[in-house]
Amino acid sequence: MSAQAVVILGMHRSYTTLLAEWLHRNGINMDRPATDSSPLREDVEILQLHEEVLTAHGMNWLNARKPLADPDGAFAQRASRLWEARMSVGLPWGWKDPRTCIVYDLLYARRTPPPRLIAVYRNPLEVVTSLYQRELQRRTRRHRLGRYFPPVMSWHFHRMRQRYLNLYLNCSNYYNLCCLQILEQTPPEGRIVMHGADLLPNEKKLREKIETVWRIPLGGVGFAGLRAPSTIGQPIASSQLRADLWTESQRLMRRWRRLALEV
Repeated sequence: MSAQAVVILGMHRSYTTLLAEWLHRNGINMDRPATDSSPLREDVEILQLHEEVLTAHGMNWLNARKPLADPDGAFAQRASRLWEARMSVGLPWGWKDPRTCIVYDLLYARRTPPPRLIAVYRNPLEVVTSLYQRELQRRTRRHRLGRYFPPVMSWHFHRMRQRYLNLYLNCSNYYNLCCLQILEQTPPEGRIVMHGADLLPNEKKLREKIETVWRIPLGGVGFAGLRAPSTIGQPIASSQLRADLWTESQRLMRRWRRLALEV
């Protein structure tokens, strides 16, 4: 067994946490500091680096855009130190952070050996619905009076529903575009692309490529034994979204499906 980096690409709310948990349970360390109690499987130092890169450019996960600058090379140097420290352990490791697709060209595109990429995608209607529901729940919980009276902030957020839905779809489109650009520049033997809903039924194919092509041995934990992503109920209708954003999302989904056929 040798050191290899396995990086998960995908938009927020697109089964990335489920995939990270599966990889971690099967022997690829996906979180630091390592803990069996973490529900998210995140490498805290890498996550912080990505957040700081975006903050330095006046952006966050929702409005992130490329290209990114690193005039003094400080971010690239930090990424190199983190990379070398993890590779020095000599075991398979990795991380998941949806923002990776935004910072990849700046921090990881020229790493040696190149990271192995596993990308997951999801129906954009489900992604947008899940993001909206998560934020509405967060805002409701923030107000203790929410148990008795409609919180003003949550009410305002819900009233601006269509605006936020389009904001989330625009974000999803950009993340998907960035992921696809990275994947299309990666040789087929270095990438795996799957729809999130296919992780369980196609687990055998996923295992086969990781073990035979990437030569990374895996444990025996299956997706069926892990906590499934929370349900979102009925997704929103595409008629509630801007037509141009919806059309673009469908074009991107066709590109995803073409790559997924290779698995």
